[in-house]
Amino acid sequence: MFRLAKGVFACASEEGAIVLDSERDSYLGFDPEQERALGALVSDWPRMAIDVAGDAAIQLARALQKRGVLELDDGAYRDAALASPPAVTESLHLWEEMSAQDVRLRDVWAFAVACLFAGWYSRNGKFGPAIRRVRRRKSLHARAHFNVDSAQIALSRYYHIRAFFFSKRGRCLFDSLTLLEFLAHEHLYPDWIIGVQIQPFAAHSWIQHERFVLNGTPEFVRGYRPILAV
Repeated sequence: MFRLAKGVFACASEEGAIVLDSERDSYLGFDPEQERALGALVSDWPRMAIDVAGDAAIQLARALQKRGVLELDDGAYRDAALASPPAVTESLHLWEEMSAQDVRLRDVWAFAVACLFAGWYSRNGKFGPAIRRVRRRKSLHARAHFNVDSAQIALSRYYHIRAFFFSKRGRCLFDSLTLLEFLAHEHLYPDWIIGVQIQPFAAHSWIQHERFVLNGTPEFVRGYRPILAV
């Protein structure tokens, strides 16, 4: 009867579910009973349920429809969401192999421009437009080759410059958006991932290419379930 509205993403498990509404820059949480109810009613819910939806489930779905989280499923084609990213097993950056001597003046300029873009999108409730910007750019460069050696050099420059501007602690979204913009100047287009923990709720943003995480550690990132991959 229903499907997720455009710009809405869901992550579900036996613990419950989290929904990310990127257009309103908000998260919604659902307990296990509500999660199963939505699995019986929402065609693109991440976990399909075999339960027959009762009146309470339909009322919940209609309330979410009014809020703009769900919409009626008319069967019209919609581009499929990006497949879940592979599990992270390695970090692409190794601090002991990085050298500040690699930093160029144009890297500092690219970093400053990247910060401006990231600040605009992360501080002004521009989550939806940020997703569309990244998707559009990746679509334009779909055939671009991601060179791991070039990415490691770019990351070395990024981390040495970042140390003079801001700390990543508590600013994972800003850091991820800044890194995406910075790497785009080097014609590198990795994936942007948003992950969540359901119980207790927590959210984290990171940049990934295949099995490599670019701004984090594999152990930390694997503690989150991807809800969005761009």
